[in-house]
Amino acid sequence: MNDKELYDLFHAYRPELDDDNALLARLAEQMDVADKQRRLYFSFRKIAAIFLGVLLTSGIAFAAFFATFLLWPSDEPETRGMQSLTVEDTRPAFPAKERMVKGGYSSYFSDSYDEIVAEIERSGQQLEKAIAQL
Repeated sequence: MNDKELYDLFHAYRPELDDDNALLARLAEQMDVADKQRRLYFSFRKIAAIFLGVLLTSGIAFAAFFATFLLWPSDEPETRGMQSLTVEDTRPAFPAKERMVKGGYSSYFSDSYDEIVAEIERSGQQLEKAIAQL
């Protein structure tokens, strides 16, 4: 087929329409459905934006609350679970140099300190005896 025949074929085609009112009613119905879908889409986007805004705001408020009230250092000493501890239990493991009494006894240490020192002295004397025998 050449171009002229195709042109004539397309221009000669005239489909019959049943009823103009039925065609327009169906077209109006399809346009209404498309319009409802468009409005629903934009209302969903608006609701989603509001929800995300509320969620973000509440997250920031929770983070601020957490940082302010839970991580802020308090001026009061921690007393939870400390009721059963004695004075000896609350001593630091390594006392500061200012509290150590050079060459004497400090009340900062318990009786076990004297026992440890005596044990070290006995071990030192035994070592001296062993060296002297060699």
